[in-house]
Amino acid sequence: TAGLPALSVAGGVASLSFRRNLAADDVVFRVESSTDLGAWVAAAATPVSQVDQGGGVVGEVWQLVPPPGEVRWFVRVVVSPR
Repeated sequence: TAGLPALSVAGGVASLSFRRNLAADDVVFRVESSTDLGAWVAAAATPVSQVDQGGGVVGEVWQLVPPPGEVRWFVRVVVSPR
């Protein structure tokens, strides 16, 4: 669905894509991960691209490496006030 974060995995690397409004400079985006949906930690995520989608919105793609040996792995984008 357009506008919702999307996660894909290929070759052992995960790509997380989401949209961000550039005018919303009063919020901070951060990527978190969990193996149990209870304990969330800052993910080791690296921004790899940012594409202008018009209207002051950019599409961003971040890469993450899933933790080795884990069967389950969850990722979320957290938006919070500055």
